[in-house]
Amino acid sequence: MEEMLTATGGLFVLGLLLGAGLELVNRRFPVRKEGKVDRFRALLPGVNCGACGTAGCDALAAVLARGEAGPRACPVGGEELAGKLAVMLGIAPAGEAAAPLLPVVRCRGGRVASPARGIYRGIGDCRAAVGTGGGGTACVHGCLRLGTCWEACPTGALRGGGDGLPVLQAAACTGCGICARVCPRNLIAMHPADKTVQVRCLSPATGAGVRAVCSAGCTGCRRCEKVCPVGAVGMTGFLAAIDDARCRLCGACVEVCPTGAVVRAFGCAAERERAGLSLTNQGGEA
Repeated sequence: MEEMLTATGGLFVLGLLLGAGLELVNRRFPVRKEGKVDRFRALLPGVNCGACGTAGCDALAAVLARGEAGPRACPVGGEELAGKLAVMLGIAPAGEAAAPLLPVVRCRGGRVASPARGIYRGIGDCRAAVGTGGGGTACVHGCLRLGTCWEACPTGALRGGGDGLPVLQAAACTGCGICARVCPRNLIAMHPADKTVQVRCLSPATGAGVRAVCSAGCTGCRRCEKVCPVGAVGMTGFLAAIDDARCRLCGACVEVCPTGAVVRAFGCAAERERAGLSLTNQGGEA
């Protein structure tokens, strides 16, 4: 009996010591991470788009709380969020603010410019159509016009236009890039909003091949290349390409393009904020 009481008393004392030790550790090293994670999470936009490279805003908040990401980890939030995150992280955002990225649909082959060559009766998804005969569009390099990109857009910034091509409401776009990732033909590229002269075609076909399936594609005529005063336009096979670093946005190439494949897009920032511009039509409003 005495041994049992001794053992019980020993366990009681041990429990008191362990409890006191845990309380001391908790006071010395309080568990603050969850609170910090919550504060970071409250700043993040909450679209869970994955553009930051993590599984979503909760995951990014945890990464930020551990100090494993910088203030510009979230491309969706822009400079305003970067400033707030910098304060939370105790650092200042480095470098000049970059121009926001907006999605560019590198195709102008809508229903009129590039009529369907057949009737597609499969799943209404561009990724499914690519694997089942190409969805019926005439150009095998152009937009499938089934809406996978705008259905995936978490903010509703993309929607279907009257010609079947995606149209951007720029003021609602966060630049997350999800639309670019889901396009099975890689037709959507995230483009700096201050680089407004663009080639809206990705077909590598010859001029005759392009004209046979689309009236708005690049035919490789080289007029844009010849007229550029700074040599910013070159050719990749039969397809025009613009060097953004050299381009001075003069628009000479836009003026001479016979099919409208080279366009001036986006407009100024104020115009984009007032009314989103179509990325599929030259200067057209959404």
